Amino acid sequence: MRFRKIPRRWLIHSVQIVEKTTNLGAFGRSNVSEGQVIDKVRVIDPKTELSVTANNEQRSVNAILLHQPGVSTDCTFEVGKHLKFNGRLYEIVEVNPIYELTKLHHTEVKLSYVTAKTDS
Repeated sequence: MRFRKIPRRWLIHSVQIVEKTTNLGAFGRSNVSEGQVIDKVRVIDPKTELSVTANNEQRSVNAILLHQPGVSTDCTFEVGKHLKFNGRLYEIVEVNPIYELTKLHHTEVKLSYVTAKTDS
């Protein structure tokens, strides 16, 4: 199946990968360290859908991130990692590479809210 490229003018968002540490900081909150910034992606938000994990757990999907190789910043997405977008912290629930014949066209990353929106 042939797909048209995602227009660059649609890839207007930037997200940041964040690393959550297990040790507790002040007031019993886990520490968050800022990571790589991924530019030229599209986050479709809000999206309401249920996703079933490998452990047969149902997770709600609140947003979908579109990443196009060659246009977006190079990155590998892993289930369980966290992303920060528009003041919200999201967890990666599912990663779906979409191929055009044998070539990767884009990657759809399903995201679930971890925290509510903040002012930062």
